[in-house]
Amino acid sequence: MPITICLVGCMFSRINTIKHWFRKNPSHNRTQGNTQKIIEVGTIALENRDYLTAKDAFLFVLDTDDNEQLYLTLKNYLFQIDIALAANETDFLAIEKEFDVFFENLVCRAKRFRCN
Repeated sequence: MPITICLVGCMFSRINTIKHWFRKNPSHNRTQGNTQKIIEVGTIALENRDYLTAKDAFLFVLDTDDNEQLYLTLKNYLFQIDIALAANETDFLAIEKEFDVFFENLVCRAKRFRCN
């Protein structure tokens, strides 16, 4: 049991360190191709219900990586986070509207139509 507590404490310490790093490092220090560790941090944070850290990590990766498959996966995570953080019906309606726009854009990309 004490080992488990220590591991959880160490993990939260790492998450806090990474939160600090996200806030302090300028964007020009962030390069494409090395986002896998950041995705891992985001998924660990999501599993531990640290939604803001997870969201920061996933948004960072979306800004730095243009992989389509990864884009879909991270948008799924971000919708999960938004749903978890929703406090009332208004929030859910906003999420639904955002999802509709996302889906419409996705369909347009797939069909290669020009949509406004």
